[in-house]
Amino acid sequence: MKTKWVRRLDTVAPNDLVDGVGSRTIQLPPFVFPPNAWTFAFLRGLHKAPIFQKRGCMVWEIGCGSGMNPIFLRIWFPWLSFRLSDYDPRCT
Repeated sequence: MKTKWVRRLDTVAPNDLVDGVGSRTIQLPPFVFPPNAWTFAFLRGLHKAPIFQKRGCMVWEIGCGSGMNPIFLRIWFPWLSFRLSDYDPRCT
């Protein structure tokens, strides 16, 4: 892991999303799309989605890139299970 790629989540995401993330980090290597305004709008919608309140729910992210979405979903809904895929094997 290259430390120059590692960033704390609370320095990458907006304040309204980072409650409870503590000192968790994310790797943002140059070959992934960095989080942007659309990433955060999507995450806000996911956070409010009632489907994730159900136990036994599985998330399959296609094009996981930096992993920002599953990281936040794991923090908010620790009972979810995940399947991640990306055409670039370095992202999974």
